[in-house]
Amino acid sequence: MKTIELNDDDWARLKRKLMSGSVDDALKDYTPPVKLTHGTEYITYETGGEEDNERPNE
Repeated sequence: MKTIELNDDDWARLKRKLMSGSVDDALKDYTPPVKLTHGTEYITYETGGEEDNERPNE
């Protein structure tokens, strides 16, 4: 997983986008899997999830 250290301005911009819009819109500039960090804070952005692992009822 790639790690990107964001500066103060980029981190503030990302947090504003996450608070006011959709996660997809806020993270559209980054290619998953990626870990966005700022000091001791971080956001992990990965695709997929539990939904992808579920099997349909037979």
